[in-house]
Amino acid sequence: MAVPDQKEVYMAKYIIRDFLCDFRISRLKQNKVAYTCFWMSFYLIFTSLFVNRVGISGAIAWRNVIAENALMLPMIFSFCSVMVHPVQLPKMMYLCPMAPEERRAYIYGSYWFRVGVNMLIGMAGLCIVASYSDCDLMSAVQILMNHALIAVQVSHRQQVGSRNGVVAAGEIISVTALLSNAVQFIVLLDLTRGLWIRGGILFIFCFVQLPLQIWYAKYIRSVLREAVFYAHGHPEEDCQHALTGARRGKQGRWHFPA
Repeated sequence: MAVPDQKEVYMAKYIIRDFLCDFRISRLKQNKVAYTCFWMSFYLIFTSLFVNRVGISGAIAWRNVIAENALMLPMIFSFCSVMVHPVQLPKMMYLCPMAPEERRAYIYGSYWFRVGVNMLIGMAGLCIVASYSDCDLMSAVQILMNHALIAVQVSHRQQVGSRNGVVAAGEIISVTALLSNAVQFIVLLDLTRGLWIRGGILFIFCFVQLPLQIWYAKYIRSVLREAVFYAHGHPEEDCQHALTGARRGKQGRWHFPA
């Protein structure tokens, strides 16, 4: 088995450290969307406690509270993580003497680490939901797919240029994923007939969410590529040219000197 290089170990430590540091309250307050998600999680917990304890009594009420929060809180956490972990470095870091390959490894590694953490939390929540409800394989797969749709997104606050269509697509994907899992919760509790609702959820996923996600994936790839250097069109790009000798081609790709 290959032993990890010392650079890779340091890179992993920096990625984990920066991921955790971005969840500090001071950082969350600077991001209105993330701060809203933070308080929304408490609102969801207290609302679920109030509604279930008023409408139902006994162990069933606590079962519903646990299942609901285990299903929805990981999605709120994932969306909050997308907002506080933009796929980019601080502006000054782009002017530091750092090889493009190292910067690319850090940015891509941070992105996939964030996706992995969010999916692990989503899977943990799904295990709790399955323990407290009649969750079958089809529902579990759809819940995980909705988690994945949010986990792979990138923050729209870092967009460059006019990309309103892509931003709208990302918001539609997020809203439909949240609503889909909310409806799944109703189905799992047998509060309504599940067959036609399951069919509707599957139809929306196949003909709305999935096509939008395929289109949105191209935007994610472009954001990851652009994040290696400062966004195209900014004055700082001239500094990058002077430091690295790189030039952007006609199709937006970067070319490095031999």
